[in-house]
Amino acid sequence: MKKKLLTTIVASSVAALMLSTTVAFASGMHNGDKKENDGKIMTKVKAHGDTMEWRLPPNMDKDGNIDFSKIPDGAYKEGLKYGQKIFNETYGTIGDGAHGEGKGMAKSKLSCASCHGLGGASKNTLSLVGAFAHYPESNYRGPGILNIEDRINACMVRSENGKPLPVESKEMKAMVAYLYFLSKGVPVGTTVLTDYSQTKVDVSKPGDAKKGKLIFADKCAACHGINGEGTRNPDKKSGNYFIYPALWGKDAYNSGAGMQHLDKLAKFIKLNMPKGNATLTEQEALDVATYIHMQPKPKFMGK
Repeated sequence: MKKKLLTTIVASSVAALMLSTTVAFASGMHNGDKKENDGKIMTKVKAHGDTMEWRLPPNMDKDGNIDFSKIPDGAYKEGLKYGQKIFNETYGTIGDGAHGEGKGMAKSKLSCASCHGLGGASKNTLSLVGAFAHYPESNYRGPGILNIEDRINACMVRSENGKPLPVESKEMKAMVAYLYFLSKGVPVGTTVLTDYSQTKVDVSKPGDAKKGKLIFADKCAACHGINGEGTRNPDKKSGNYFIYPALWGKDAYNSGAGMQHLDKLAKFIKLNMPKGNATLTEQEALDVATYIHMQPKPKFMGK
């Protein structure tokens, strides 16, 4: 009798646990129903691999400024501040313009925000809203698994033409904190739809570098320089070296960077250039991308 009673109690407890877990999980699946900064309702998320519309992270305005008054005091808040500064002022925090332990880790003079506009939150450039929700993932460049630190260091050695950040360094932890912030409210495995991710440029048809050179001289050189050298930031106190980044030469990304992929560069140009008046046709964007693609850049020394 006692044995039968014990069995009944255990079974009931397990059933209750399963029910409460299911309810909690189902409740969590609908986190996307609540309204965010722009008042839009996020897409309901039903399973791994679903999508949702882009939106700004909570407590970030349209210019990429974070309202730190709404972030609780503590190590995370300080790390978040430093991570955002590294992202927007890479040269002055972990580049050759830095004065701390991170000096010289980034060798190009680009900031992370040169490609990931609005501090990584722009929907027209390489948005990082939701990126944290996709790691760990399979290594798309080879065997094994990539975690978020691996992905950061892939940018360090390619786009920043530098060295990997030590995983336990304050710089790496700050970057991880910032990427975590950008993905707050994005369920694991969910793809955030952006203008950039949904734009296609047909690179199967060849771009014309000669035409691209003429378009570059007419539409791009005023900001990026006739030799792609970029425009230096006049504010020497800023850790952001460029106001308009170098596109080739010693201060640019190296030959292993994502922007050296013709489709990524052409999409970026189509959606954003000329800045504030993105009027290039798909073919013109491809021609300019082809011209930039052919210009000399630092050689990627990794695998």
